[in-house]
This record gives sequence, structure tokens and C-alpha cells, in this order.
Amino acid sequence: MVSILEAWKRIEGHNYEISNHGRIRNRRTKRVLKPELHDGKYLRIKLNKRHYKVHRLVGLCFISNPENKPEINHKDGNKLNNHVENLEWVTTKENVKHAIDNGLRPRLDSRTVINIYYDFWVEHMKMYEVMKKYNITKNIACSIKYKNNYQDILSKVKLQLVILN
Repeated sequence: MVSILEAWKRIEGHNYEISNHGRIRNRRTKRVLKPELHDGKYLRIKLNKRHYKVHRLVGLCFISNPENKPEINHKDGNKLNNHVENLEWVTTKENVKHAIDNGLRPRLDSRTVINIYYDFWVEHMKMYEVMKKYNITKNIACSIKYKNNYQDILSKVKLQLVILN
């Protein structure tokens, strides 16, 4: 059940407040600020010359984090829904699993992962080319290129590069 009442809390170190609905306002004037859409994904706000993602501010102000988990997950998958009841602290692994389980991030098959790796290191394709070819995000492309994810697949890949004089 979504809370209808809007509660406000001070954002530590700033003259602004954030609500459990994800709105931000000036503490003195009560004027609500308009966040911007960053990278077509998350709402962010500029406070004192620094940008903050709105969902993280809601998490920091309203959600306890006794296990010190590093990321905020949008339970419904909608990155624009920053209501406190839609957010939870998670590990990176939990966040990725949630995204895969809910169809928000594809689980790439072995052949595709190997082809992406090959395109980077043998074909010398640029990041944007690989992203476009496979319809993947920069994070996924980088994680494959540098073997940060999909180790179960990439640990078996040995590229033999031949240097010609």
C-alpha cells in the first residue's frame, strides 16, 4: 500500500528537504525543485553545485541500511518512481539479479558474451559500435570487455593474438 501522506526530512549538509514521494524543496521558501532526467534513466537534482540521484537521497533519508548495502533498487523497475515504498537497499549482485529476473536487463547467452569479447579484442570495435550491434548498455559492454562479469563464460576464453612484423 502506497503512503498518501507526504513526509519531509532534511537533506544532510544542505538547506533542502526531500519527501517520501521523492520531491525536493527549499527548506526556507518551501519551493519545490524540478529534477532533470539524467542519461534518460534517473532523476537527479543539483544542490550546491553537485548532482545527486533522487532515489539515493530518498534512500539515505528514509530507508535504514543496517547491512550497509551500496545500491538502491527500484522494486517496480520504474527508475522514475522514487517513492520510498518502491525503493530498497541492495547489493550489486541483488540489483543485477532483480533486473534479470524482471526482464529489465537481458541475461546474455554464452555465444553472445564471447562474440562481444571477441569484437573488442580481435576486431578492435569501438565501445559505441559494440553497444549498438548488441543493443547493450555501456556498463554491460565494459563488464564483458574487462571480464568484470560473466566470468563463468569468459574464464574459458583464451584469445591468441599474433603480432606481425
